[in-house]
Amino acid sequence: TTTTTSTTTTTATSTTTTTTTSITTTTTTHTTATTETTTTSTTTTTTSGS
Repeated sequence: TTTTTSTTTTTATSTTTTTTTSITTTTTTHTTATTETTTTSTTTTTTSGS
């Protein structure tokens, strides 16, 4: 008597994570009473992992 048991298990897991971070910084500098300087800086970081 010969008994052969074959079991195949396949597990597929796919996970994708996307993170988007946007930072906007506005700096206003008053040098004199009549002079104004405005600087706007935007930083965008996108991280995608799979």
